[in-house]
Amino acid sequence: MSGIFISYRREETAAYAGRIRDRLVQEFGQSQVFMDVDTIDLGVDFTKVIDEAVAEVDILLCIIGKDWLKIDDESGKRRIDDSADFVRLEIANAIKRDIRVIPILVRNAEIPTADQLPPDLSSLSNRNALKLSDSRFHTDVDQLIKSIRKLLDKADTTPVDNDVSKATENVANDDSPHQNNKKTLFKWLIPLGFAVLLIGIGGYFWQTWQQAKLTVYSKAELTVNKDALQKAELDKKLKAQEEAKLTAEKKAQRKAELAAKLKAEEARRMAEFEQIQNISETSSGLKIKKFSFVRTNNKALRVLITNGSHKNSDPRILLLTIRRIGESTVARKTKVLVPRILRQTEEWFTVDAVNILPRSVSLKDTAFLVQLFKKTGSGISAKADDVIKHN
Repeated sequence: MSGIFISYRREETAAYAGRIRDRLVQEFGQSQVFMDVDTIDLGVDFTKVIDEAVAEVDILLCIIGKDWLKIDDESGKRRIDDSADFVRLEIANAIKRDIRVIPILVRNAEIPTADQLPPDLSSLSNRNALKLSDSRFHTDVDQLIKSIRKLLDKADTTPVDNDVSKATENVANDDSPHQNNKKTLFKWLIPLGFAVLLIGIGGYFWQTWQQAKLTVYSKAELTVNKDALQKAELDKKLKAQEEAKLTAEKKAQRKAELAAKLKAEEARRMAEFEQIQNISETSSGLKIKKFSFVRTNNKALRVLITNGSHKNSDPRILLLTIRRIGESTVARKTKVLVPRILRQTEEWFTVDAVNILPRSVSLKDTAFLVQLFKKTGSGISAKADDVIKHN
């Protein structure tokens, strides 16, 4: 009976062994592929079981990872140096029986040298190995299947041994029918019993291997899903942190720009007011003596004007400039003609601000300037006689 035996370290290359086994079963059938003889009942001679399992195949695939030589037991000793190690027994039995041993190197592993191996495995270093790449897995396995098919086809066409042919010829020429029937019976009973035994052992190993395969695949799938979930959560957390950082930076930048803008506006207004305050006052002509708010809604300004000259004053223009303090800016002006005022007299003028300010704005919440300008033939003179500021 021909077949393929897969030898591997479960803790290192179980995933690779499982994938290779699945491809081989697709090509050659389940009955031609054997794995996992390391699950053996108590009290059974495991060396005998391994020897019998390996004896039934034509090819042994030895899957070697980067740590194949380094894996040790509980005492710290290399498992490959243990004469009772399953993997060592599998390969040693195959070499002893002259079964084709094909090393398969995974995870960038290298073929061990003879001085790194026990004596009964030293010839493994001379075997031509197949390097199995993750990126070219199926292509490499196709090459392996092609080589295995040639070997199995060659094994199936091996000529029958001469001794067997002679025995068959002698049975055919026997003169006694009873003797022929007896020999024929024994001839078929032995192989049949052996076949039944192999089927039982194979079924047991197959069931054990399926359970182990499900366990390994389930753990591997859970590990992959867990890693993917953790990576997704980490990416989400980092993205949220980055967005929060950018948002905080934008808020800080907008806050700084607004503060700078407000500071610049305040400085501009203060400079303007200081400039107006610095205008020199004259001692003659009309003067703004005082002003007060009138009406309950604070929408009008009452201005008291005095005549400081020794003659009747010429008409003047009262100019009211209003600037709103706060988030929005309202800059409005209104003009009132001041009639001729007799010498050393006083008169109140009420300037109505209802039409130049929003109804929700009170003069008490407003900065304003009250100015008197001379009226000349060409218009209003730019020189102020007096300035009053309220802030």
